[in-house]
Amino acid sequence: MLQLQNETILISFSETNGALLQLKDLRRNMDYICTKDAVPFELDYGTGFVHSFHKFSYTASYGSASQSLTFSWELYDGSTLRAYVSLTNKTLSFTSALTGETSGQTPDLIKYPLLQGIQVLRSKSPDYLFHSYATGALVQKPYEVFTDNQNGFSKMPYPECYSGCSMQFLSYYCAEKGGIYLAALDGECNVKWLNFYKENETFTFSHIYGYTNQASYPVILEFVSGKNGWYEAADKYREWAIRQEWCRKGRLADLEESQKPVWLLEKTGVTTFGINAMHDRSLWLNTYKNWLKTPVFHVTGPDWPKETQDYHNHLCGGYEDWFPTRFHPKNLKAFRDNGDFFAPFEFDFFANLEGADSENLKKSQMVNPQQKYSLDSYPFTILCPTLPYTHDLHRERDLRVQQESGCDALYYDISANNLLHLCVNPEHQEYHTHGGNREVTLGFRSIFQETKDAISIQAGKYVPVGTELMNEVFLAELDFYQARAWSQPCGCLETLYFRDWIKSGSLKIVPAFTYVYHEYGGIRMDGWGKLVEETGDLFYHTVAKTYLWGALYELNYEWSPMEAIQGCVNSPKEHYFSFTPRSCVFSAKKAEYLAQYAALRTGPANKFLAYGKMQKPLPFTENKTRFSYYHYNAPQDGPEYEDSGQIEEDTILHSIWEYTDSHTSSVGLFFANTSEQDFSLLLELPQQYRHYKNRILFFDFTPEHECAHTALAADTDTYTLNLKGRRVYFLQLSQSMED
Repeated sequence: MLQLQNETILISFSETNGALLQLKDLRRNMDYICTKDAVPFELDYGTGFVHSFHKFSYTASYGSASQSLTFSWELYDGSTLRAYVSLTNKTLSFTSALTGETSGQTPDLIKYPLLQGIQVLRSKSPDYLFHSYATGALVQKPYEVFTDNQNGFSKMPYPECYSGCSMQFLSYYCAEKGGIYLAALDGECNVKWLNFYKENETFTFSHIYGYTNQASYPVILEFVSGKNGWYEAADKYREWAIRQEWCRKGRLADLEESQKPVWLLEKTGVTTFGINAMHDRSLWLNTYKNWLKTPVFHVTGPDWPKETQDYHNHLCGGYEDWFPTRFHPKNLKAFRDNGDFFAPFEFDFFANLEGADSENLKKSQMVNPQQKYSLDSYPFTILCPTLPYTHDLHRERDLRVQQESGCDALYYDISANNLLHLCVNPEHQEYHTHGGNREVTLGFRSIFQETKDAISIQAGKYVPVGTELMNEVFLAELDFYQARAWSQPCGCLETLYFRDWIKSGSLKIVPAFTYVYHEYGGIRMDGWGKLVEETGDLFYHTVAKTYLWGALYELNYEWSPMEAIQGCVNSPKEHYFSFTPRSCVFSAKKAEYLAQYAALRTGPANKFLAYGKMQKPLPFTENKTRFSYYHYNAPQDGPEYEDSGQIEEDTILHSIWEYTDSHTSSVGLFFANTSEQDFSLLLELPQQYRHYKNRILFFDFTPEHECAHTALAADTDTYTLNLKGRRVYFLQLSQSMED
């Protein structure tokens, strides 16, 4: 066998075909791969993956600082696939490229590296798989969870957050045996797939790239201890990620006010989504303001263009289909009178090809490959972002939308983060290569930036833009995003494919994207709730989680009626989706609870929750509560609709945030009791926080007055926190930078 080896890693390959046969952690004496049956790579020529080749050769280089193997596979089409594998210190790195002239069709996709036969980590403690699907998913005992019909994360495109990867790393680990960290260190936005799935009684990792001849970036593998959970892999990735081009603007806290949406970061306490734009909803808007006592950010429903834009496949065509806009004047007045903010909902790249300017729309249509390798089929009519027409329509349309409505922001649904970034339209050769690869992603990025810049100049202020979901490649262009994963099992859409795993507790959604990137942007809207009693008491847990994880809670009105207020309920005849009528009365109790967290967000905790850097939370003895839920705010043909039950979650939610500026260094330790019962918690400050001598506990967050606070003695590092039922607390530790 061909081998690379140092004090940490031993990796072996077949001399006959270059397949990876062994991967061993020498320090732990742990074999992750030990197989005799593997293939070195696979190719897809448009009809599925194959792994045939004509001839294999290799060269080896062994130096004191690094070792490497170069593999060459001569393919039957005349081209050669070359791979370079290097071992340096603690890192194993793979790159590959297709070279030479071909006598026939070149492959669209290349699957390399391909790690087959990854052993199940069986021990007394459970094994875990972290994947950056849906901004962070953690599966406990994946071998037991994955099935033949649902074999894991096997079709995970990037950059695509609805069905794929928000970031480019994953980790499989166990606290007793350690684990592996795998990442594609690509700062150039190339399309790829990062898959980890069950195959032949073991696991397989595959990296797929395509519509380009090379993966010039490295795919790396490192061992992890497993003792710090998914945070260990996230720390490794964060060190690389924040140095990439998409973080070029720097930390939000360091930007001038003219460079960021201060009102969304600092003033907004709650968000809503999907309230009808063209019908009078001022009764509800005023009620939210009166009870929540905070500026609210409203993303309206889609029902405002001249031509119908709804959830029943009615879309706008070109520019003339959008205007004049039909925002109800009483809604616009309520936004302004209440000190609220709003963004119109747009399907910004969708198009009715038979609408206005039909000929240009048809010429600009994006065409995905037949083989998508995704959980989503992308049944959309989308405009390709590399064409000048798409740029012009997007910018000029939104300039007029902002001019007519006076909106504070713009929101784009089923946009760049929901789509496969590949276009094989043969008529677009003037604008992008076959497939488009990173050119499509860069096209989306430039459109978002061009539109935002033009609108901000017109409005004379910074106008943020946001989308459904978020991917790291758009951090510099997008300011906020709507997500639903943290609200499951009372959410919708993304995470749908793995919802049964969430309900059983086998899969947990974790705040990995926030952990890596929160300082740099991407204000999250999540929660997917309503202020009614019928939805159950999981509401209290979801609200707390949303805020303690740095997001803004979203009240959602897309798929069902609004709360019944003064006997009034909105009719499905005035909505963009034909929901089932029902009358669920507005809950003052839940509104008051939500107002507490809005006051937390906009009060003394703002610098942490809006601008801070998330840290790994402290370990506490588990205390669980079973929460009830009933979910009716969902598509009526989906599995979520009218689902109900109970789910077990942590009673006490906890998060830690660090914040630094030129004057002070601070740490915020947050604790939320999500049950009705009071709870005592013993807190022992870890060593890294004991040098902070200014210690203030904040509590009783209410909109009517300043929150209560008390100084804690600095001569001890152990405190008993008495947490009242359904209350939130945070302990601020701070010191001057001069100390």
